[in-house]
Amino acid sequence: MAKSSNWTTASESKFPWERDALDFVREKFPARDPYRAWANFEFIADDGSVNEVDLLVFTPQGFFLIEIKSRPGRLSGDAGTWTWETDGKFSTVDNPYLLANLKAKKLKSLLQKQKAFKKKAQPPFIEALVFCSAPGLQCELEGNARHHICLRDRDAAEGKQERPGIMSAIIQRECSGLASYARGTYDRPMAKAVSQAMDQAGIRPSQRMRKVSDYQLEHLIDEGPNYQDWLATHTQVANSKRRVRLYLVKTEGTPEYRQTIQRAALREFQILENLEHPGILRAFNITEHELGPALLFEHDPLSMRLDHFLIQRKDKLSIEVQLDLIRQIAEVISYAHEKKVIHRGLCPQSILVSNLDTDRPRIKVFNWQVGFRDGSTSTGVSRIVSATSHVDRLVDDAATAYMAPEALTDANTGEHLDIFSLGAIAYHIFSGLIPAANAVELSEKLRETKGLQISSVLNGASEWLQDLIRYATHPVVPDRLGSATDFLAMLDEVENDLTEPELDHIEDPTRAQMGDLLPGGYRVVRRLGQGGCSVALLVERDGQDFVLKVANDPGQNDRLDDEAEVLGKDEMRHPCIVDYVDSLEMGQYRGFLMRPVYAEKEKRIIETLGHRLRKDGRLNSDLLQRFGEDLLGVVNHLEEQGIPHRDIKPDNIAVGMVGRGSKLHLVLFDFSLSRTPVENIRAGTTGYLDPLISLRKPPRWDLHAERYSAAMTLYELASGSLAKWGDGLTQPDQLSQETEITIDAELFEPALREPLADFFRQAFRRDITERFDNAEVMLRAWRDAFTDLDSGGSITDHTDESQLRELLTAADFDTTIAELGLGTRAANALDRANILTVEDLLTVPVRQLLRLRGVGNKTRREIAAVVKVLKGFLGKPAKEQPLIPEKSDSAAEDIAVESLSVDLLADRLLKTGSREKETFQQTVRLFLGLDPQQQTDWPSQATVAEAVKLTRGRIGQIVGQLHERWSKEPALTRLRTDLAEMLSLQGGAMSLRELSETLLVARGSFQDEPRRTQLARAVVRAAVEVERSRNEPRFLVSRNQGCILISTSAELANYARRLGTEADSIATEDPLLAPTRVIERLRDQKSPSGVSLSDTRLIRLAAEVSEHAAISSRQELYPRGMDAARALKLSQGALLGQRTLTVDQIRDRVSGRYPEAVALPDREELDDLLSAAGFDLTWDDTANNGTGCFKSPLRDLVSITSGSQSIERRTTLRGRGEAGDVTPEEADAREFEERLQRSIVEGTFLTLLVHAKYYDRARSELTRRFPLQVVDFEGLFIDELQETAAGAKVNWDLVLQTDINPQHGDWDKLMMLVGRAMPAVEQRLLQADKPMLVIYPGLLARYDQMDLLTRLSQKAGRADGIPGLWLLIPGNNQALIDGKPVPLIGPGQRTRIPESWLQNLHRSNGEMTSNPLEEGESQCE
Repeated sequence: MAKSSNWTTASESKFPWERDALDFVREKFPARDPYRAWANFEFIADDGSVNEVDLLVFTPQGFFLIEIKSRPGRLSGDAGTWTWETDGKFSTVDNPYLLANLKAKKLKSLLQKQKAFKKKAQPPFIEALVFCSAPGLQCELEGNARHHICLRDRDAAEGKQERPGIMSAIIQRECSGLASYARGTYDRPMAKAVSQAMDQAGIRPSQRMRKVSDYQLEHLIDEGPNYQDWLATHTQVANSKRRVRLYLVKTEGTPEYRQTIQRAALREFQILENLEHPGILRAFNITEHELGPALLFEHDPLSMRLDHFLIQRKDKLSIEVQLDLIRQIAEVISYAHEKKVIHRGLCPQSILVSNLDTDRPRIKVFNWQVGFRDGSTSTGVSRIVSATSHVDRLVDDAATAYMAPEALTDANTGEHLDIFSLGAIAYHIFSGLIPAANAVELSEKLRETKGLQISSVLNGASEWLQDLIRYATHPVVPDRLGSATDFLAMLDEVENDLTEPELDHIEDPTRAQMGDLLPGGYRVVRRLGQGGCSVALLVERDGQDFVLKVANDPGQNDRLDDEAEVLGKDEMRHPCIVDYVDSLEMGQYRGFLMRPVYAEKEKRIIETLGHRLRKDGRLNSDLLQRFGEDLLGVVNHLEEQGIPHRDIKPDNIAVGMVGRGSKLHLVLFDFSLSRTPVENIRAGTTGYLDPLISLRKPPRWDLHAERYSAAMTLYELASGSLAKWGDGLTQPDQLSQETEITIDAELFEPALREPLADFFRQAFRRDITERFDNAEVMLRAWRDAFTDLDSGGSITDHTDESQLRELLTAADFDTTIAELGLGTRAANALDRANILTVEDLLTVPVRQLLRLRGVGNKTRREIAAVVKVLKGFLGKPAKEQPLIPEKSDSAAEDIAVESLSVDLLADRLLKTGSREKETFQQTVRLFLGLDPQQQTDWPSQATVAEAVKLTRGRIGQIVGQLHERWSKEPALTRLRTDLAEMLSLQGGAMSLRELSETLLVARGSFQDEPRRTQLARAVVRAAVEVERSRNEPRFLVSRNQGCILISTSAELANYARRLGTEADSIATEDPLLAPTRVIERLRDQKSPSGVSLSDTRLIRLAAEVSEHAAISSRQELYPRGMDAARALKLSQGALLGQRTLTVDQIRDRVSGRYPEAVALPDREELDDLLSAAGFDLTWDDTANNGTGCFKSPLRDLVSITSGSQSIERRTTLRGRGEAGDVTPEEADAREFEERLQRSIVEGTFLTLLVHAKYYDRARSELTRRFPLQVVDFEGLFIDELQETAAGAKVNWDLVLQTDINPQHGDWDKLMMLVGRAMPAVEQRLLQADKPMLVIYPGLLARYDQMDLLTRLSQKAGRADGIPGLWLLIPGNNQALIDGKPVPLIGPGQRTRIPESWLQNLHRSNGEMTSNPLEEGESQCE
């Protein structure tokens, strides 16, 4: 360790650029006290993480941890991610300040524990800085992205201005984001104490070559809660790379904590052990390391995280690539669900993308650390880890924006969690925008829209895409898409809607998509899924349908050949075994064809038994008996033929019509494990695989194991879940010989409980000699267990509210559940939950009802519908809902204080002594805003005194007693710390509504609205009251008009008020300001020293504190209660491109963009608003199955013929033909002509699309027929740019040379020149005295000036604006200029020029009214 004066170098850096950066600082670093510096060392933090530090400096102005980044080139990005461009190559990474700041906190915590600070003040606050040290770096970071970022200091020379850099930051605190004054003491004694603490902490040279197994750790790839991911290289094979995940064990962790971490690591490995899929990152091994458990994963050095990939390619991904990415992710999740595995934390940060520069990037899903595997021996382990550590503490804050609301607070492990994440990821991929900043913001969005609405941020989103994302992300679980299979089916419809129906010949069947043509003439109907070794496709040829199963890698060909050989045997002919057709070879891939089994042949619906179970829950008795006989019948047949299956489970069984019958039956498929050696006792699916095979003498697979799998499948059909052994934690083969499997008979239908329990006890006997002798005996026993059972209720099939209301009119609070007429499954589920009467049903919170065990989505919807109707006419029962569910009551006191739900916290606050009278209790409820008669968010003591008829002095005494009582409550003490942390994460100021919502996201509640929000606000009030009574409160409360604001300082509260006032001013602007301008205006309000808010947080806080400003989905500020007509006009992009729209769909799309605007009216008033806003929509009473909808009369979506012949003009003829003689082409031409005439009269903005080869003809025809002022935008712009360049004395040849190579060289300077020229260009356009036809607008896209069109479109037709603007661009369906969408266009602002109009068809067969407007043409000067 090199040490000289006040500079300590733990080890010399091996990187020259890093040494150069350190030398730059060292040369200028003062060599006197109290200046101290430590370079290139590492420390082990309290959480066990390895932290490398480039430079740590102590100066009179602060204590700084400096992260050095030396990459040259151009740097851009935001507060979350950076993108470097070096020599034309791009690299996207997380903002390194985030990690540096985390290291700084860890280091301070470590120093605080050293002897040097045991008896003294705390160590000083450590501030993080990032030093971008490359000379000549083009740093384009702006706003809060520039905070805490330093370049090299530069003196004024050679025409360049002086620039403060890293030295100015550490010596004078001159750096964006740093407060003007340092917090704490930074003198010689403190410097000495810090030096002693650093020695005592044992800082040491950077150990970059630590070993894990045979791999050496090189550098940190990623870091998350409780783990670090390192790049590692094999010690002997240099090109063998691994991603090594170190699970971190705190240095002071308890044995219980260490065991928890061990279980978490083991859980991830066990989950991945049985997941073999090309879309899942493979785990090779788990081993021990000095820092904790370590997992070794495969690693592709060229891959990148999906969130980084989307940032880097945001405007370059084709619709085909977007669809393919989503499909790959959904297929992985579908495969995992078939294996009973739930990811629970799926997000772009958990997905890697490889093959980046191809037309089909490949994905791999990882980060399964919060996953769950049902029915396995690790199930209990998963639940214990999840129960002791909240999911939100195991994933990053940004990742929670993709997680279902119930994932963060409930012990929930259903597939619905991953379905939500799929929808949120699809939202991100299609829109290029994150769904929310975090779970809190997501929760607010979902409350407003009931599912994410892609149309709120993406112009022209189709209704299929809108529904896919909305129903995948619906906050109410029963209303969410039921499975990954459902998601993929709806994705097929989206693909049909968004892509052209053309046949692409493709040689690689593994890449085939809907509509592709494979070798042999097979057309792909749709993809059915992808497994570990094969891809399944539904294909057709010559009018016949087949299922094609083909190897997903040539290395799997032999496995497919074996399965085909098994299926091709004559002995396999059985009605309940899939029908093999033929084997085939496609290039290097081999596979075979099978007959599809359709649940609905007309719709080509293929359904597995697993899918049906996930959708509907356990089977009714009729299907249970029939399906059981089918399954055991085929198992018996296979036994007789001596052919094993080896992987019987619901996902390997199809449900469909067999033969000519009309009833559903089972068909067994997937014989890929049939030839697995019997010595391999691990082949199969955990949960269905007999766990006692290892006890056989010798351990070999046998027919008892086959029947065990069949029995477990039947148990799941009967109960909706898998049976468990012992405590569910211990491996069954490790349990005592007396331990038998647990049969939960209450999950069966009542009439079947006893016979089924007997059947399954024998089927699962630990001693295999006591099990059924063979499948034939088993089948007979199954049949003997059944008697006739009526499983339907009178209201089971009536989900329409009006019908339900009629059926339930006689019900009252005393009506029993049995009398309601619910279906058997719903009635049994309520009976198991001890809900016996209507009063019980309406007392239990709906959230609790939706989580009843062993209940499918269909049954949940049935219960929810009945509850809604009953509440509608009965109201709520008189008895109050308990804050704590009965099942939780006994265990409530055992829950850690940091995990208490809002319900439990409120329950503790409301507990009063037996001696305290009713008046005291009422005062507590009133003070907390929980009195049902007088509910106020934050009632004053005067209000409470008046309500209970006591003096203010007496109320003050009671409040004082509450302060003292609550201050001694450990749960509230912990909560106050959590609230302080929540405030800090949001910039130090939040409204009561925001803080309550954040608390609900973090802690959860079983109550329904509005009760859950009332309880959360009451808990926050109590915490704030206690905090206010402290000598140095960490946060305080203030009021701003109607907003209750909680902040960490009075200065922050004042800043928030100023933001609110400015937001109110911005909201009144007409037209609305663009988001960038909104941010500029808000940033003009000087923030307190050291306060740094992200752009998103800045806008949200301003709107929250304002009096009447609201935030649109595109981050505009608009007035609350904005006029419906204005909201409709501003939302044109949301309605763009739709052939049909119902009233509700229009409302949803408009409210998705402007949720706090006045709701749209009903028809006929809505018709007038649509017409006034420029929408060419007409109402059709017969459409939409007779309920009616709006339809577009134009045929803009019909493709123009792409032949090579030229267009011949037809002679204009006199006379009108009969109506019946008008062809569709003539009608198109007439409608287009009328549209142009209206546009001229009204002075509107209109984008005209025309095939590229007809561009000049279209310009000629438009200017011949209409009085237009032609604007050659390219010529106009270049003229102004030349003048601007001349004025700035810039050589024009240099401008042209720079323009040749965009984004390189002096491109940023050229963009500055463009920015100076654009105001003059815009001014000349605004001076037009007649409607303009703008041609050749390509430079708008090239120089990122598309916003000019937004401003011009808002000026069109206005008295103070322009008399109209037509934009002529080449294209077919999409309004794009060089790949960039024309902004703010709606159905009334976009149309295609029909070929028939150019041919003059609308005048050739009939007389047209002559154009009343003079024809003419002029050129813009």
